[in-house]
Amino acid sequence: MMLLATAMRATFGFSNPNAAGALLTMVALAVWSLPGKSRWAMALKVMMTIVVIILIAMTASRGALIALLAGGAAWWLAAGRPVPRKGWPFVAVAALFLGVMIVVPGTMGKRLACTSPQEPSITSRVEVYRAIPKLLLSAPGGWGSGQAAAAYENWFQLENDTRHYKNLLSTHGTWFVEWGWMLRLLYLMGWGAVLLLAWRVPVSFGIWVAWGTASCFSHFGKEWSLWMIPIGSLFFVAWKLRNNAQMPSWRQWGWVCGSVIGVALLLTALGLSGNTIRKSAHSIVVGRGGDHFYYPDERVLGTAWGKIMRERGNVIVATDWEGMKQAVSGRIVFSGNAPVPMGVSLPGCSLLWINPPPELDEAQRKVVLSVRKSLFLWGQFRTDANPRALRAWAAQSGVMWADLPGTGLYVPGDKLDWAGLPLP
Repeated sequence: MMLLATAMRATFGFSNPNAAGALLTMVALAVWSLPGKSRWAMALKVMMTIVVIILIAMTASRGALIALLAGGAAWWLAAGRPVPRKGWPFVAVAALFLGVMIVVPGTMGKRLACTSPQEPSITSRVEVYRAIPKLLLSAPGGWGSGQAAAAYENWFQLENDTRHYKNLLSTHGTWFVEWGWMLRLLYLMGWGAVLLLAWRVPVSFGIWVAWGTASCFSHFGKEWSLWMIPIGSLFFVAWKLRNNAQMPSWRQWGWVCGSVIGVALLLTALGLSGNTIRKSAHSIVVGRGGDHFYYPDERVLGTAWGKIMRERGNVIVATDWEGMKQAVSGRIVFSGNAPVPMGVSLPGCSLLWINPPPELDEAQRKVVLSVRKSLFLWGQFRTDANPRALRAWAAQSGVMWADLPGTGLYVPGDKLDWAGLPLP
């Protein structure tokens, strides 16, 4: 048992213990695809399974444990009676050993003993999973590759929650949020098709169920090496279909399509409640829309700048200049070194610029001179904001001091009231 009581969770060279646990779970099931049902063959499979279970216990991955149980149950269900009567004692030994791994006071046992509904690892997952339907509905075209976690933190994370995420703690959820509805439906259809076809080879079916279950608890689908076992198991499925011609019926395919539509409708219904965010290709609208925030700078507004927008209630965030075309009047808010295309202007608008760059380029100068009124705020990123420095800034930026009636107002970064910034 000393082998199991490791100080650190084993990763076996992967990015995290959960990825290693997912791979080992699929290996534990793949062992049973080896040929032979004699007593010695069964004994060998059981011994190999026990070794893999020990390795899973060393990762202390609860998701891998759940995936192993789900995959094993799916394999058993698809096979009907996968083990002959004389092999039952060996299976009982493997099952007993799995139970020992769960209760033994080693790495896995200690982690399971500390599991509770209030554990941060569980509460954070519940909060993220609950937000996924809203993230899907608010962005029909998807939030973009690698933007799932940022979208959650900005627009749906609790405002007093400062936890930072690299992904949405799930392969399925992360890819769903990044993609548009076409890819989302194709992804669901792909899983439905694979499970329907793999049903004919019980071990393959169990492997895919285990892989899909494990992917619900961590985002390691991006580690393509982990796909080798489930994809490799499909060769046995193809061989089975080729030899026996047991293709699914049209009715079965109809059930898959119906299930995909049902899941999509369920996600849509769950995302409707209290959702006030609407994302398009060029802008993000909060509430009924109001001030235009153009290309928010994380260095100025913070990484979770979307929370500032939500506090204001009604805001339009233009992610590029195309999103600014509807800004014909009202207040525009720039932050940091906002990129401005050449030849554009905002004649009917007022401009509020937070922490402008030390020197404006030609396009930025033209926009400043084209607006009806402008106000510049310096916060903690510009500590040189005294009257002499500000006059020097206006001079080197090619902007006349008389054209900037609001220039010279200095507001410390910790004093900025985002909910009530003054109109220029």
